[in-house]
Amino acid sequence: MTTTQLSFCTDLFARYSNFSKLRRVTAFIQRYLHVLRERALQRRSEKEKYKPLVIPSINPHPVYSFTAQELQHAELSLCHLAQGELFAEEIFDLASGERVSRSSTLKWLNPFVDLEGTVRVGVPLRNAALTDGTL
Repeated sequence: MTTTQLSFCTDLFARYSNFSKLRRVTAFIQRYLHVLRERALQRRSEKEKYKPLVIPSINPHPVYSFTAQELQHAELSLCHLAQGELFAEEIFDLASGERVSRSSTLKWLNPFVDLEGTVRVGVPLRNAALTDGTL
């Protein structure tokens, strides 16, 4: 990981006074990117049909309320960003199917990577009858 990425992560987390605000800002950016991708797909499909592109009017006063799913996705993205910065070697080792190194701070916590790519810890939780969303 480059120093530019490290300073971006550090600056991002230091810029906001609380986690709730950072999560909402992240959800807003992710929603904006989703809208841009959808518009690009619409333009491509409209060009293939040889129809003029109709751009819907944009509400000058949009509502900034987020769904629980958007906030959860933003929180997971922030978690992955922080874990990628702090535990890059451990994530690489675990994704490769290896154990974390002996010098890792996570070695005693029995870390593993879940289906979404999040580093989680604890063997008793892994053996419990819980879904991934509750770990």
